[in-house]
Amino acid sequence: SALKAIREQASDNDWVLVHDAARPCLTTGDIRRLIDTLVSDDVGGILALSSHDTLKSVQNNDILSTLDRRTIWRALTPQMFRYGMLKTALEATEGNPAVTDEASALELIGFKPKIVEGRPDNIKITRPEDLALAQFYMEQQ
Repeated sequence: SALKAIREQASDNDWVLVHDAARPCLTTGDIRRLIDTLVSDDVGGILALSSHDTLKSVQNNDILSTLDRRTIWRALTPQMFRYGMLKTALEATEGNPAVTDEASALELIGFKPKIVEGRPDNIKITRPEDLALAQFYMEQQ
């Protein structure tokens, strides 16, 4: 886990950035914007993208509702939090299937991480076709 890698070097008040290695197109501009925006925040936060698509809540292939896209953001990485707070949140929520990223662990114990708008080219490689798109984006940087 991310915590094991830094446990011996970080103090509770140190900022840590957790990044998903499946997102190779991250720019230094995004990292700088994340740090500059959150360095004086009490909790920290994440890079994210607002949704421009219409999103549906679905069960058994039946549409239950249309979600308000003005309130929907796609989580990206890196995510930036104080080490002690992150450690507490991850330990308190260990094994909880609702925890899908570091921010969700903090949310579950009552914190409200901030959103910092990221770039749409910070894609996650999850399917073979994502590789060609990532290569294209990296050639543009």
